[in-house]
Amino acid sequence: MKKFDGLTPPHWQAGIKQGEAKKGHHYMDGLPVKDANHPLVLNIKTCDIQGSKKADASNCAAARALKRELGSQAKVYLTRTYVKVGKVWARFITPQSISREIVAFDRGAHFEPGEYVLNPPSKKQRLGISRAKGKLKNKTIRSNKSRHITASVRQMK
Repeated sequence: MKKFDGLTPPHWQAGIKQGEAKKGHHYMDGLPVKDANHPLVLNIKTCDIQGSKKADASNCAAARALKRELGSQAKVYLTRTYVKVGKVWARFITPQSISREIVAFDRGAHFEPGEYVLNPPSKKQRLGISRAKGKLKNKTIRSNKSRHITASVRQMK
């Protein structure tokens, strides 16, 4: 498992101004979003939990730990985590262990300190990969699938 080394790849250096977004590209706060390529080990300590705020993706215990360890902005949601690296947001998959802690914390329980691993998106989860719709090998894929949305927790805007 590779720890984040703080180095920014050269192709992540260029920032995009608000309103310059191109179709098919993903942006957050006017900066491009790129998929991470390596896992990130995150140590959440008691000091990160103290002073964290409910339903605040930029100020929860995990985001505060990322800020402390990496010295950069972070936003942690139930399924995705974004870390600002230079002029780009690196996108990680939020592990289920942190998702459960987020739900508990946002509903008033305690966030447990510990070591967590943020993994890069798999090939099927990468940005720009089109999802199958319609028929696939004589099986119909339902596009209007009912979905449960967890209430009283942070939502990505």
